[in-house]
Amino acid sequence: MDGILIANEAIDEAQRLNKFKVDFEKTYDSVDLNYLDSVMANMNFPTIWRKWISECVGTEKASVLVNGCPADEFPLERGLC
Repeated sequence: MDGILIANEAIDEAQRLNKFKVDFEKTYDSVDLNYLDSVMANMNFPTIWRKWISECVGTEKASVLVNGCPADEFPLERGLC
């Protein structure tokens, strides 16, 4: 977990200083969901967790909670579905 936090801070600092730009769009657009599931299975993620992740990244619509209540669904158009 520390590695993720350090990488995030390094990217934020570099972007703040205009040292480089990170484009995640192409990365996320090319994720193979079957491969992602097999990686999680090999890393011993519980089945229920893998199903949740699959629903999150494989669904074409999303919703957010606003003050604890779900807002209307909206279509996902970029990145992981």
